[in-house]
Amino acid sequence: MKRLLSTLMVICLIAMSAYANKTVNGKVVSASDNEPLIGATVQAVGSSQGTATDINGEFTVTLNDNVTQLRISCLGYKSTVVAVTSYVTVALEEDNTALDEIVVTAMGIKREAKALGVSATPIKGDVIAQARTNDIMSSLAGKVAGVQIAETSSDPQLGNLQQ
Repeated sequence: MKRLLSTLMVICLIAMSAYANKTVNGKVVSASDNEPLIGATVQAVGSSQGTATDINGEFTVTLNDNVTQLRISCLGYKSTVVAVTSYVTVALEEDNTALDEIVVTAMGIKREAKALGVSATPIKGDVIAQARTNDIMSSLAGKVAGVQIAETSSDPQLGNLQQ
């Protein structure tokens, strides 16, 4: 009976250690001015566990015990990989490479233009600036295929008024 009980306890301890978790806290800041980075992604390397930083650049994530590294990334900054400790402070360096054709679709989802299933016509600001009108809507007329700009008059229609 003792042997069965001890075997059962060993199996329980092994099962509990397999599901053991650790909590990691930290802060992500910009290396240039030490300002907190809002919405930076913190993800366990080799896992789908992760989170994003809050308004103060801070995060809390619960990880499996076998996770040893975190990948920290933020738009406009170089991503980095750091070792897991109880508190992680990361300073990300700015990435000065220009973004190339990012299209914002519905609900703020960003995709590259070539990844879209539909065509997206780019319009540069200097093309609109060269238009000879002060109305931006009129400046777009004829620049994008399939877009029709209908101008309406703001004058009251006197013919419909009864005297």
